[in-house]
Amino acid sequence: MVDHSDWNQPWFSQLSWVMGNLERFDLDPNQKLVVAVLAFLNDTHLPFTPDIICEKTGLDEEVVDDVYDFLITAGYGRTDSRNKQLFFNLEGLLDLPAANLNDPVSQSLLREFSTEFGRPLSGSEMERILNLSNEFDEDMILHALDEASAYNKRSLNYVESLLAAWKSRGLDAADIESGKR
Repeated sequence: MVDHSDWNQPWFSQLSWVMGNLERFDLDPNQKLVVAVLAFLNDTHLPFTPDIICEKTGLDEEVVDDVYDFLITAGYGRTDSRNKQLFFNLEGLLDLPAANLNDPVSQSLLREFSTEFGRPLSGSEMERILNLSNEFDEDMILHALDEASAYNKRSLNYVESLLAAWKSRGLDAADIESGKR
């Protein structure tokens, strides 16, 4: 079992780990291809640039940018620097949530939370949000997120407590929209 302390060790091959776990990744083919190339660049200590990724994958820059955005929003990776060179840290892949992040509803919710919180979400936050989506309608979750933001309480705990309170009162999205609390 690989842990975070192993990830950036000189003896650890990110590419080997990525390729050995590729089927576990809930990523589309373009995302998997970009992840594999990023792991190769990291292993060979080569910097990444969109041009290099486009050249190696044959994908256009817009597709590569979309993959970067997804990887960052999902918490799978982030840009970082090492020895004055830019690289893409894929350590977040170690914390893969079991839920389907390629589901459009899941991606939309994760993107909304990340945007509202003003930062990438952690793996545990993503998992909590995806668990909420199994229990509540997307509209209900978004109403709770909007209310949390309105009160400047941008935390997942606050959103969860709002949803629990509304559920205990038997409220649904239509009730919340009409002003019932």
